[in-house]
Amino acid sequence: GARTAGGRRRTVTVVLALTVDSAKNVALLVLVGVLLVGFLAFKITKSVTQKAVSLLLTLGVMLGVWTQRSNVSSCADKVKAQAAAGSVPNTTCTFFGTEVTLSVESLTGS
Repeated sequence: GARTAGGRRRTVTVVLALTVDSAKNVALLVLVGVLLVGFLAFKITKSVTQKAVSLLLTLGVMLGVWTQRSNVSSCADKVKAQAAAGSVPNTTCTFFGTEVTLSVESLTGS
């Protein structure tokens, strides 16, 4: 990577702002894409072992994406409950390491 004059590594952080709804939609699109790729891999492969491996990989990735989608929904529900109780909630959750911003107004309908 790039180094500064002192020889230290320079790190660039890219922040992708997603809302809860867009994170859920991205997860659904990824699920459909993984399912299609898995189906194609299953059809193209010849041996039973290759088919089993492609099926397991597809199911593993789909489970990971679904779990992340569920975590974002749970986090949004938690923030909504905290906002309804009058406390100032954290307004970020993570989706595969990406910070998802939450608008308390959109969660509470205010």
